[in-house]
Amino acid sequence: MTEAPPLSKIVAGFATGAQAAVALLDTFQPNLVLTLMHSGMPPLRVTQALWQTTHEKPFPPVAGANIGREKLRPYLMLNPPMDLIDLWFDLNVGNSKFLTWVLQETDWVAQLAQKIASSVSPNVTLQRILVLDDWVAQGFTQKLVKVLLTAAYPDVEIRHYATFANAWCDTLGQLWLRKLHPEVYRVWWRLAREAKLQGKSLPLYNDLCLLVPGTEDIAPDSLDWQPITAHSRLLDRLTPYLPAEEWLTLPAWAEATLMDHVEKALLT
Repeated sequence: MTEAPPLSKIVAGFATGAQAAVALLDTFQPNLVLTLMHSGMPPLRVTQALWQTTHEKPFPPVAGANIGREKLRPYLMLNPPMDLIDLWFDLNVGNSKFLTWVLQETDWVAQLAQKIASSVSPNVTLQRILVLDDWVAQGFTQKLVKVLLTAAYPDVEIRHYATFANAWCDTLGQLWLRKLHPEVYRVWWRLAREAKLQGKSLPLYNDLCLLVPGTEDIAPDSLDWQPITAHSRLLDRLTPYLPAEEWLTLPAWAEATLMDHVEKALLT
């Protein structure tokens, strides 16, 4: 298990990110904020919280869509031995075969347009959409979302803001485990060290991170999401260490902890 960034760094990132996002909302004035599941919800929450304390007018309408790196997998499975490096070049050099496939072979444009239409008043003509996410790494998600939005709304101006904090799920997941279940935390560290000596990684670490947002995919071809429950396959590797019901307390604890610390940081 890799040591996660300290909570103070995550809180500072979210506080600064919320301030910048609110400033962008003021200048860009979007008709809609699109948040990307699963990790885009905390940035939305802290931005809304700051907005409510600094503005009298309501926050813009919000739509959600489950668009992330998982949407690359169906294409990679159809095109072996292509990997993420090949796909990065495909997206950044010339005409992207992946994006052509997205537009021709999936219904993601229609799904996204439906989600947006259900979130905006029929009397509103969309002119500007702000996409809100937690972080940009290689830019896969950012490019995919822009292509989908442009196909659905060719005349709409799009901005993408995702400068809050990287690895926040790791930090909050490990903090919860260390504070509330130190005996499990110590076992995992031992297992992680043993795995590293064997040149392997510990999948438990990734499962913990995926649990923190509290939602999961429904299907690879769907932009919908669902709450993680005791029946979710994500918990299969975790339940030998703690009951499912205990693991399921993590998302609410993580959100409350993050919101509490960020709100205090914004007041100082």
